[in-house]
Amino acid sequence: MISFTNSITPLNSTKLIGLDDEFNFLDNLFKTKKLPRSLLLNGNKGIGKSTLILHFINNLFASNYYDLKSKEINLESPIFKKINSHVFQNLLFLSSENIKKVKIDDIRDLRKTIQKSTLNNMPRFIILDDIELINTNSINALLKTLEEPSGNNHFILINNNQNDLIKTVSSRCLQVNIYLKKNERIKIIDYLIKK
Repeated sequence: MISFTNSITPLNSTKLIGLDDEFNFLDNLFKTKKLPRSLLLNGNKGIGKSTLILHFINNLFASNYYDLKSKEINLESPIFKKINSHVFQNLLFLSSENIKKVKIDDIRDLRKTIQKSTLNNMPRFIILDDIELINTNSINALLKTLEEPSGNNHFILINNNQNDLIKTVSSRCLQVNIYLKKNERIKIIDYLIKK
């Protein structure tokens, strides 16, 4: 059985460089209670989609520990610490290493898990990285869950290959295409050089 982790640990930093528009878009969706139950982030691998989600979740659950102006996570954030310690109950993450191994039974177990509410009654985010690598049988099993997500659950599917997913999957999600603009690429390169 594949186990989902309570930690999202992409190769990123506590500072979000670029992707300001996408961050603000997600933040606005949540604040206006319009965040869909299923969101599909499309974009090239390595441009910061997982980092974007990490920052969005940190801001959402611990806004007083998140510098919105500089898009930076405070290392003292209790949510950031919980995520790094794999004990944050409002996050279920399946990394790209495990997504290829997902079986139908894993999706059934996930469905059972998300039918239970979280202790704090806050939203739960289920993040599936490299969703394009999941096998056809498992993606079909996931469809039912995407159609009828229970409770306060939000699926975030990360499509790194920009391949067309099964149309029935993408049609059940709000799709956000993420591209780095030239000025964002320059900003990222400058930041990395200084680091």
